[in-house]
Amino acid sequence: KKMRIAQNTRFPDEQHSEWKISCEHPVKATLSLRHPQWAGEGFNVEVNGKSTGHSEPGTYLKLSRTWRDGDVITAKLPMDLRLEAMHDDPSLKAVLYGPLVMAGLLGREAMPDTAPYAGNDALQYKAVPDPSVPSLAITGENLSKSFQQHAPLEFICRSSESDRLIRFVPLAAITRDRYSVYWKTTT
Repeated sequence: KKMRIAQNTRFPDEQHSEWKISCEHPVKATLSLRHPQWAGEGFNVEVNGKSTGHSEPGTYLKLSRTWRDGDVITAKLPMDLRLEAMHDDPSLKAVLYGPLVMAGLLGREAMPDTAPYAGNDALQYKAVPDPSVPSLAITGENLSKSFQQHAPLEFICRSSESDRLIRFVPLAAITRDRYSVYWKTTT
C-alpha cells in the first residue's frame, strides 16, 4: 500500500492549495484536511473537480475513498481581514488576514542605512527615536470600509489622528522597517 501525496501551492499568495495522489495500485485510505477557523464558511474541498461536502471551521474534513493514481484534491482557503484583541488589553488589536499577522509599517526615519548586527555596533539603534504609533480609523464591523487592498498581501488603513496612511504587510515579510502589530482603534 504505497501512496504519495504531493502538494502544489502558492499559499498565501493564492487562496487555494492542491494535492496530487500517486500510487501504483488503488489504495483505500482516509485523508483528514484541516478546515482552518479563519477560512470560515468559504472553505471548499473538491476531489477530481467534485465537491466533497461540508465541514465546520476548526474541524477536520475526512476524505474516505479508494484513491487512484492522478486523483487531485483542491481546497479553497479564503482569507478575510479581522481584528483580534489582546487578551490582557482589549483596547489593543492585531490585524490578521487569514492566518497571517499583518504589521503596519512606521517608516525608516533616522535609521542607519546598513542594518546593524551583533559584533558590529548593534547598539547604534539606541540613538534612533521610537516612532509614534497612531490609532487606526475603523469604520464599523466591515473592515473592507477601513482597509483598501493594494496587492494580494498588502492593505492600507488611515490613521485617526491625521490623514496618515498606514501600509500593512505580513509580519514575516518585514526585514528593515519599523512596525507595529498591536493598534488602538477609533470608530
